[in-house]
Amino acid sequence: MRKLSRLWLGIESVPGLVAIPAYWEHFCGPDFALVRRHLRPTDDLGAAYPCPRPRDYDCPRRVIDYFDGMSRAE
Repeated sequence: MRKLSRLWLGIESVPGLVAIPAYWEHFCGPDFALVRRHLRPTDDLGAAYPCPRPRDYDCPRRVIDYFDGMSRAE
C-alpha cells in the first residue's frame, strides 16, 4: 500500500476544504489524482490562484473579475 503523505497535507492546508483544483494539486502533489474525482464545481468564483513561479514562500495570484465574462490572474 502506498503512503499518502501529500494527501493529508492538502486536506489540512485547504481552509474549509473549498479551493480551485489548482490549489488541491499544489498541496496534494502526486496524490491529487485521488482527490480530483471527489471535487465538485460550485457557483462560487475562485479568488486566488497558486503562484506559477513560487520563490521563498507561497505567493498566490489574486483573480480579478472584470465583469465582461473574463477573469484574469494578477
